[in-house]
Amino acid sequence: MTNTSEQHPFAFLESKERYEVFKSHYAQYSGAIFKAILVIVKDTHLAEETLQDVFVKVWKSMEQYDARKGSLYTWLHRIAHNTALDAVRRKNNKNNKKNELLSIENALIIPVVMPEFKDEMGLRKAVSSLKEKQRIPIELFFFQEYTLEAIAKELNIPLGTIKSRYYSALRKLYKMIKKQR
Repeated sequence: MTNTSEQHPFAFLESKERYEVFKSHYAQYSGAIFKAILVIVKDTHLAEETLQDVFVKVWKSMEQYDARKGSLYTWLHRIAHNTALDAVRRKNNKNNKKNELLSIENALIIPVVMPEFKDEMGLRKAVSSLKEKQRIPIELFFFQEYTLEAIAKELNIPLGTIKSRYYSALRKLYKMIKKQR
């Protein structure tokens, strides 16, 4: 029968030993792991961040490595592969949200650039149908030309909260205007 320390070689290490072993494995495998990540994420900066995430995960879960299931490199590569895929998904999701907000803002830009169209488009009516928490930032932004920072200061509400309400309201307005067309 195999000794438990052979199956889980990191489980019995003291803190300093654990650090030295980790440092040694980082030096040995980080280059190959970085290249594997770069193939997936296709962005050097994102690959560097992902490599760091991988080794943080490895540090936190060293005791979970089981030599019976595969080599250390295979274990590291699997963690790197999954972390790289997560990074790509996060990046794509973030880009999709940015693109969605840009299209919403572009659809609503006419009232900002050409104020005479505000009422013709029924924007005031649409804005008035929003909940108060969403309506006020939109009214201040579109009709009184406040910045989001100025709105946050005026209402004494954190900027992040104002942005959330503003973008949520933009999505609702966009859907309303889209239905009218």
